[in-house]
Amino acid sequence: VSSGGRGVLLLSGRCCTAAALPVPPSSGSPSAGAGAAAATARAVPLEPPREGVHFVKAAWHPLSDAHVGLLLSDGSFELLNLSHRAAVAEPEVHLQVTFGGDLEAGETVADFAFCGAPASGGSGVGVGPAAGPVEAAWLAMSVLFVSTRGRICFFSPVLPSLAVFPTPVLDALARACGGAPGCEAPGAFGLAERDWLRATLLCAGNRREADLAGGVPGTFTVVRHNLHLHGHSNVYAKRWVPAEQVLMEDRSDAGAGAGDLASPRSPRHQRSSYTSVHLVVHSPVAVLARATSTGLVEVLVASASLGPRFKRPSVRPAPGLSCSVFEEIDLVTSPGKSSCVRLSGLPSPEGPSGAPVLLARTRTLLAAIVLPWCGVMASGGAAPIDSLQAASVATLSELRAADGLGEIVGWQTLRPSASSAAAGLFLRVRDKATVGEPAATLQAVDFEAVLSAATKSAGSGAKARSSSGVGVVPPLSSSGTKAFGAGDDSGPAADREEYLRHLTAPVLLPKPLFGHGAERDPTAVAEAVAAVQGGQLADLSARQVILKHLVAQLPARADALRSELAELRKSGEQLRDSTREGEKAVTRIGERQEELEAQHRRIVSALSARLELRGLDGVGAGDVPRLWSQLHDLRQAFELLRAAATPRRMPEAAHFHPEELATLERLQRTWTDTTASRLRAQAEEVDALVDAATRRAAGAA
Repeated sequence: VSSGGRGVLLLSGRCCTAAALPVPPSSGSPSAGAGAAAATARAVPLEPPREGVHFVKAAWHPLSDAHVGLLLSDGSFELLNLSHRAAVAEPEVHLQVTFGGDLEAGETVADFAFCGAPASGGSGVGVGPAAGPVEAAWLAMSVLFVSTRGRICFFSPVLPSLAVFPTPVLDALARACGGAPGCEAPGAFGLAERDWLRATLLCAGNRREADLAGGVPGTFTVVRHNLHLHGHSNVYAKRWVPAEQVLMEDRSDAGAGAGDLASPRSPRHQRSSYTSVHLVVHSPVAVLARATSTGLVEVLVASASLGPRFKRPSVRPAPGLSCSVFEEIDLVTSPGKSSCVRLSGLPSPEGPSGAPVLLARTRTLLAAIVLPWCGVMASGGAAPIDSLQAASVATLSELRAADGLGEIVGWQTLRPSASSAAAGLFLRVRDKATVGEPAATLQAVDFEAVLSAATKSAGSGAKARSSSGVGVVPPLSSSGTKAFGAGDDSGPAADREEYLRHLTAPVLLPKPLFGHGAERDPTAVAEAVAAVQGGQLADLSARQVILKHLVAQLPARADALRSELAELRKSGEQLRDSTREGEKAVTRIGERQEELEAQHRRIVSALSARLELRGLDGVGAGDVPRLWSQLHDLRQAFELLRAAATPRRMPEAAHFHPEELATLERLQRTWTDTTASRLRAQAEEVDALVDAATRRAAGAA
């Protein structure tokens, strides 16, 4: 459902449908109290632009009820304006997600997430209680992406052509930008960002007051700009296309797991694909979360804030951000069904020390993950890291075998107003509904009640926090939760530990302004020091137990390796013998093949000679008698001509008149010429037949 509640998205691999919800009647209309009424919703179908490409995810932009972000399997992200052009091939903003171009074989983009929408009061955004309005504005225009191997990148700014902003947020941006050119506030953001803001959000011609029913006038402002592909596309393509920013993370360079993330993971999660990403908080440090298909949720800490950047070929790119895994939470999902973990967030609790809540949803589980240490960091409190409370998981709903076959197919977070508590709705579908039970059930979740119970249970078993000391992050526990810090060899590299140095260094508590908290009891100090030393001794004892176990197991492992090496050598000799035998067999096969080819050539030549002989026999049986008959006709005609040309009785010829003799001579000459022409034609035909027979005989020879 869109942020304004005006649209809903329905997604499948081959189609995505955006439906506009009907406007409910107002409280003063006659139909308001008439009960439920049927309504028709208008839907816009969207299809992939070409064959072989499918939809991965679709989501409404948090700043607009008319703009939808679509992620395709080929790594392209399209921002569509459904009120202008509802076609995937004609997006308003097009981004190609490459994660820096260093992808493994089969690695694709898995998920994207908008970082959040600014609060109506202008105090921040729902990703950290300490985030200011300027920071909230940039986050509302940022998009996160994650690959199937866990790589993370983001684009900023991604602004719809029609966006709704809280007016105090825009006023804060104007103050940070400095108003007139040349009067910028120092250190706010770069020149390119200021120019972009003046052309979009801070341009007076692009802004008008939003007319919201029942809202306070002047609370929200509508911004319409032309720096996109449907507006000033040439200017947008040359100067204002957002650049891809990749969060670098330590990965192993050698061994069987080359390219894998350097953070240790349990064998159950090795080589599992990542399915979701979410921005948890952004202040005082950016904290992100990503989830795998096997139910592992990793919480990462970034080296800097997420900010805007544009593609400029002539400008040298700034150093990229880095991140490292700070904590891991294993949801212990059921392996029965193929799971796809999706992450989302709740609106931040009121107050500066409220802990952020991360929602994780699978096909059978809906859980809330509370991160108290993020709230401590946001409130500016000081405490050793080993006393920071780890993340706690509260199960909101879980489908068990006793509940029958089914799955959770949908989730929506609801918060009617700023003063009311957050709530949620999830849709459960049964595979085979029994008699009297519905096939689909929509259930509500009260977050306040569930999280209060989880906080009380977690607080009763939590370790008491000391007032001073050096924070050391505990190692991986049996529950699957891990945090990285000083003294951990698998933590971030040396060039990326600077942003975590404040977490691993000794924490000095500030002197309180009021009360007697500055005076310490020597007994309490001695007890605190003894507790720290006891923890160090316990750590050494655990390491000693591990070393003893290794000393006992190493000889057995060495013997096993020796036996495996002997078997490998024996197998190698057998393979060499088999290879030699195979080479001999190949040689024999080659010789046999040559013999078969020679036999084939001899058989072909013999068959050709036999066929030619049969052809000659046919010629002799049919053409030779005809030739002899024609030759006999020629001889007979020649004799007739000779007899006709010679007078039989010379005395009789003397009695003919000269004209009669001339006529007789002319007739004889004409008949002679005609007969000679026919004889020549027959002779030529005979010559042709003789030549053909000769050629056939020569070919047969």
